[in-house]
Amino acid sequence: MSQNTSVSSKVNIPLIVLWIVSIVAVVGGYLLVISSNASQADLYAAGTADYPGLFAAQSGAAIGTAIIGAGVIGFLIALALHAHFFAVKQAAASVADVIIDADDDIDEIDIVEVAPVTPTAHAASTPKATTLEAPTSAPTTDVTPDINPDGTTKN
Repeated sequence: MSQNTSVSSKVNIPLIVLWIVSIVAVVGGYLLVISSNASQADLYAAGTADYPGLFAAQSGAAIGTAIIGAGVIGFLIALALHAHFFAVKQAAASVADVIIDADDDIDEIDIVEVAPVTPTAHAASTPKATTLEAPTSAPTTDVTPDINPDGTTKN
């Protein structure tokens, strides 16, 4: 069983764009970091108090590393998509190899009747819950102390 597909249906344009954007992001971020670090080194070597230039160089380095990180994440997503598409392609190839027998009757449906559920004898013979009542009178006890007011014990 051969599959007739054209070359254009096999090309995944968004995936190609993801690869290109990831490469551009990593290269652009690297160049931004390198140029910002060179600018910082020049400012430190000159010994001038050009704070706006220093802050711009530091910000450029930070933004460049963030762009590099975004490019690396793009690479990882592109690799995961390639693995996914490869697995889907392999699964489709294995499904295409399965041959369905034309003699199978798949149009017939077996109807199974279910018997009604009745309570069992065990459920009918279980005792019902009983409630406990509180006693109506409290037990009486002698609570007189065993010590005299002068501190001696009673005998």
